[in-house]
Amino acid sequence: MMTLKSPIISFLAKKIMISLLILFLATWMVSVLMHSVSVKPKHGSPESYLEWIENLVTFRFATRELFTKTFRTLVLTFGSLAVSLLFSIPLGISSAIRNDSTWLKFITKLIDSICFTPAFVTAYLFILLGLKIFHQHFAAVGEDRPAFTIFIMFLALGLSNGAVSEIMRHTREETIRIMEQNYYKAVIARGVNLKRHFTKSLFLPLLNIVSSRIVYLLSGAVVIEFIFGWDGIGKWSWDSAIAGDYSVVMNITFIMVLFVLLVRLSDNLMTAYIDPRRR
Repeated sequence: MMTLKSPIISFLAKKIMISLLILFLATWMVSVLMHSVSVKPKHGSPESYLEWIENLVTFRFATRELFTKTFRTLVLTFGSLAVSLLFSIPLGISSAIRNDSTWLKFITKLIDSICFTPAFVTAYLFILLGLKIFHQHFAAVGEDRPAFTIFIMFLALGLSNGAVSEIMRHTREETIRIMEQNYYKAVIARGVNLKRHFTKSLFLPLLNIVSSRIVYLLSGAVVIEFIFGWDGIGKWSWDSAIAGDYSVVMNITFIMVLFVLLVRLSDNLMTAYIDPRRR
């Protein structure tokens, strides 16, 4: 049973304090920037920031539109992450085990080429592919429910570029590192099945890289939402910043920074729990 003096509680308290400081600095910086570019002097001033803090504390900032658009962006982000993991982990392990396979080398080079392509180019390629295969009109993405099921796959794939290549490379490197350990070779020579140990050894490095990729996938949502007409928080933040809507920009900043900090905190906690040396 954990007490208030346990290392994990102390570690958690320190991370929460740092997260709160980052949250304050991020929102304050956005507020100052809004003040410098706004035609309305009040917007971004200390008074307006304190007023926004009051709305935040009393939970008056939360609106149905904010949560709806946030949910749509998170669906896009985690859908893209799921696609990335579906391709990258099996290919990374396979390329480490069968490093002499010409077919796997070709697939790896092909994925690297796609992942190094800018997101907007990849997105347009998926649009053309969807039109060619399904003969669907992408403008109906928000209205046509059958089309939505198909289009979310292309949205996720369009946003996943970069993640697949990086996760696949790290999976391959970690797999090779584990297989080169002397204890692993000795136990394999005895015919013992080490799938469980192998999975556990691979889990922690992948957890760290996946948590960092979520941030990049989330930041790429603005481009993809514009291209596909996806009504998420990325497109809304851009429109609100152009219009000078102070409260909406601040609310979106708070939600996105909070989400990133929660992802980081979860990663740190799981890492500290699995490997106490990293506390």
